[in-house]
Amino acid sequence: MKKLQKNKLDPIGIGDYARAYEYTAFSKVQEHWEDAFKEAEIHYDVRVTLADVGAIE
Repeated sequence: MKKLQKNKLDPIGIGDYARAYEYTAFSKVQEHWEDAFKEAEIHYDVRVTLADVGAIE
């Protein structure tokens, strides 16, 4: 995530998520989203579910 922020890249759509769920805050920075994204503090939680176990071929 830090590399994406450092390079001002948003390939996973965090801007779209912000626009959908936090429009008031997003509308204030939408003209300079790349800079706002670079400075943002992002918290994330990764959850993994194994669908199957076995050999990978």
